[in-house]
Formats: sequence, C-alpha cells, structure tokens
Amino acid sequence: MNNGINSTDAGLISLSSGAGSAAAGSSSAGTAPATAGPDSNAAVPAAEVQITSVASRLAALEQSLQAQPQVDAERVRKAQSALADGSYRIDSGRIAAGLLQSEQTLAAI
Repeated sequence: MNNGINSTDAGLISLSSGAGSAAAGSSSAGTAPATAGPDSNAAVPAAEVQITSVASRLAALEQSLQAQPQVDAERVRKAQSALADGSYRIDSGRIAAGLLQSEQTLAAI
C-alpha cells in the first residue's frame, strides 16, 4: 500500500512504505504495533523513495544551469553598446525560431 506521495499524484517522485504496511498509526501483521514507543526495538519498515526519469532530468538540468554564469557580462556590454549607437537590430525570425525550439524541447519532456 502506498504511503504519501506516489507517481500518479506528483509525477516526480514515488514514496511507499517498505513492507506494504497499513497507514501510519494503525497495526497489521508484519508491522510494529501502534503502541510501540521510540525506546522500543520493534522493527519499523523504512520508506522507499523512487525518483522518476523526469525528476532525474530536472536535477541534471538544475546542476547544469548552476554551472553557468548568471549573467554574460560581455553579451550585456555588446547589447548596451549597440543600443547606445543605434545599431541594435531585432531579428524576429530568430526570435520565432528560438520560441519554436523551446516549445519542441518542452513538448518532448
């Protein structure tokens, strides 16, 4: 029996009890009785967390992004200079292509 979050609820992680135990606070065969205190040596099944492939990809992406500088100072300097001297041009085709690429990448996830 699942206890807490499962893959259909969150889509990212699955949390289940180790031995198919009943809900917390109740007693069933193979689990510690509800009266077992913290000083008891009764075995309590460990919870198992499974990370889905989507969560793994997100974690890898987060690490990759953290390795990148937050601001590309050289690119900012060039944009400021182009704006100041009037040579900055907007390429709407390039913007549209980038948006489509982003949408296709996100749709693949």
